[in-house]
Amino acid sequence: MRRSAFGKRLALQAIACLALSFAVFAAAQRVPRRSTDTIAIMGLRQPVEILIDRWGVPHIYAKNEPDLFFAQGFNAARDRLFQIDLWRRRGLGQLSEVFGPAYIEQDKAARLFLYRGDMQREWAAYSSDSAQVAGYFVAGINAYIDWLQKHPERMPFEFRKLNYTPAKWAPEDVVRIRTHGLTGNLNYEIARSKVVCAADLKSDRIRFKLQPEWQTQVPAGLDPCLPPDVLKTFVLATQEVRFTPQALNAANSADTELALGVVLNDGIEGSNNWVIAPAKSATGRAVMANDPHRAYGEPSLRYISHLDAPTLHAIGANEPSLPGISLGHNDWIAFGYTRFYIDQEDLYVYELNPANPEQYKYQGQWELFRVVREEIKIRGQQPMSVDLKFTRHGPVIYVDQPKNRAFAVKSAWLEPGTAPYYKSIRYIRAQNFEQMNMPADYPYNERKLGFEWVNGSRHQRLDEMFHKLDKLTLEDSMRLQNDEVSIPARRLVALLQPLSSSDPKTQSALDIIKGWDASFDVDGPAPVLHEVWFSRYLLKGFKYAVLPKTAADSFVNPDTAVMLEALERPDTVFGDNGVQKRNEVLLTSLRSAYEDVEKTQGLDTKQWRWAKVHYNLSEHPFAAIVDEATRAKINVGPIPKNGSEYVPNNSQYRPTDFRQIVGPSVRIVVDVGNWDNSRIINHPGQSGDPDSLHYRDLASMWRNGQYFPLLYTRTAVEQETEHAIELVPQK
Repeated sequence: MRRSAFGKRLALQAIACLALSFAVFAAAQRVPRRSTDTIAIMGLRQPVEILIDRWGVPHIYAKNEPDLFFAQGFNAARDRLFQIDLWRRRGLGQLSEVFGPAYIEQDKAARLFLYRGDMQREWAAYSSDSAQVAGYFVAGINAYIDWLQKHPERMPFEFRKLNYTPAKWAPEDVVRIRTHGLTGNLNYEIARSKVVCAADLKSDRIRFKLQPEWQTQVPAGLDPCLPPDVLKTFVLATQEVRFTPQALNAANSADTELALGVVLNDGIEGSNNWVIAPAKSATGRAVMANDPHRAYGEPSLRYISHLDAPTLHAIGANEPSLPGISLGHNDWIAFGYTRFYIDQEDLYVYELNPANPEQYKYQGQWELFRVVREEIKIRGQQPMSVDLKFTRHGPVIYVDQPKNRAFAVKSAWLEPGTAPYYKSIRYIRAQNFEQMNMPADYPYNERKLGFEWVNGSRHQRLDEMFHKLDKLTLEDSMRLQNDEVSIPARRLVALLQPLSSSDPKTQSALDIIKGWDASFDVDGPAPVLHEVWFSRYLLKGFKYAVLPKTAADSFVNPDTAVMLEALERPDTVFGDNGVQKRNEVLLTSLRSAYEDVEKTQGLDTKQWRWAKVHYNLSEHPFAAIVDEATRAKINVGPIPKNGSEYVPNNSQYRPTDFRQIVGPSVRIVVDVGNWDNSRIINHPGQSGDPDSLHYRDLASMWRNGQYFPLLYTRTAVEQETEHAIELVPQK
């Protein structure tokens, strides 16, 4: 038995060696010749290697953790310095210092939402070494900034374009900035208030269905008719920086409107995330799949990196301004995330003291606002002192003098330990999943976590496919991340099946939609006709059919789930003759959509295509301030694409021009245990340098549903390395 087993092992080893030899040969045939840079920098304890593979992923090898995080910061700055510097300036409220007075209001808004609590509690909430990790990381960023002073030719073009220099980081900058996280609950509450002001709470059930069922009440004494711009400061604090020639040339703070451009984003950011158990997996190993859905920009929101030290080994994606890995795996487990729509923000409305406007009423008593005076530096001008006001609940965002009211925001994400993604510093080391972040005795029945959840169609489609497949391969998860079958479209197709029309255009539209399988991964006229119908005409037609005009005017679109339920059971909402009224809405709106597509794509319906109008554009912040040639170089796109809001390959868009505004940023599928077999993609590329090969090289792969290997073992990384950087301590 021993000789047989030994012989079998030899045979297996021989096969493995043969396979490895072939793999090495194949890799040698396709990988460019490796180049090496050696950089001496202050702050390192021992040498560090950074091996950059042919997809632009840095694999960082250090002999200790301080050097590992230092090198991660250095490398993040090497690839994304403009991006992380802009994030820091926006988050800390320091835009005016380099861009001028038009950004004063945005700076003031951002400073209102900085974390201002106890820093010891803050650091302790993440991990015992969280402060040290942040310190090592920003030291690496600062070391790269110092290195640039000796190599000015490597300064990113954005700094040269606007004639300013990157700023040094402090460790607390990593966690004090909170406005880069996901917000939105406050917007929903304001939207509800607007509907109640115009109509009533019953009408708001058409706008958004609360889950679980809940009877909302208007608090006694609250006037639901809020100032129309009550959220202006909040939106300014959380929106991206808007560059225009006029804003950059503004002479004084009166020109601040040039940089504001406040527009509420109706896109709902979330994710797909699932785990395949070993018993359901074709390999017998668990599989984790995750693709966060976020807004698009250039450079990419995410950055993939690989961290390897004797006491820490992990790989995956994070935001480039943060240390660690928030989405990926270590030697033991894989980890991902999705948005959790908890009730995390509240708008407080206070009565002001008529005798003293610096006081607000709380529980029958007058309290003084807490005032923080800060100095804002302004390019080309003297610094400005500003007063930031706070109540016991949070920052004051609006004062309504005519009605003697003040408004403040209380948010869960201003509490200690809630900096976006920084909890990954702890779970990056986890070896199991015993990490529930809610107390075991939390009273779920009495205190609901949230009510405003995203539409369940993507989950329904994925669950449908999971039950159809006996065993799921890694490739199945990749296909499902790119699946383009729409459950809402399928339900609408079913509603149209019994309908007909004497109007030729309406009947032609019916014929097109009736023969469609609700998949957007097809050519032909149905996908574009459906999306124009759904997004421009059906939603609007439905809300005006079931609500008074004043109520319907108070919000943009009804809840898709509510609309579909009403269309399928018309007597519940449409009233008498519900079926007839429902059919009239369907047919009238469908004809309007048909005429719309005729105008844009011609009379020959065989030539109609969704990808002719639906596109992705990753826009650089400087797109509006450069010439056309430079704009084409720094933007990625437009890229024609398929997809829809309610398919797993989520593609939310603006109905005005069908530009995709939210969708997958990173897609990852992890083969747990067989780590080198994991796959990933990052749109549109790893680098923030428009001259780099890795600025846009992943965009076409992302569009086509393709991936590259997330290499983890040193042997596999070496085979695909195209460039190496050796960081050595400066003597």
